[in-house]
Amino acid sequence: MMWDDSPRNSSVAGGVLLVWHHKKFVTCHKITETHTTDRRLESWSKNVGQGNRNVLYIDPPFATITWDVWVKRMTRGDSVVHGTFNVKADKQNTLDLLAEMNEE
Repeated sequence: MMWDDSPRNSSVAGGVLLVWHHKKFVTCHKITETHTTDRRLESWSKNVGQGNRNVLYIDPPFATITWDVWVKRMTRGDSVVHGTFNVKADKQNTLDLLAEMNEE
């Protein structure tokens, strides 16, 4: 699967991409490769301000976080989020939660 990077193109292979399905769940995907903008598909819109974003290749979800757990544990919790961005404020919370899920 492919995805746009955040505006600063800061993602790296081995990182994690979280996909919010608002009020449902959050899926966690491993980033397997990063590529420059020349790998963007022609079908991706060029007029939405994302033409300068790198392309991420991601694995299918390796974990799913329920919405209730996400809201309780994360700073942004129940916020409506659109687009791709780096989640610095909740980085440690996210890592801790994923480690706990891995222990179960």
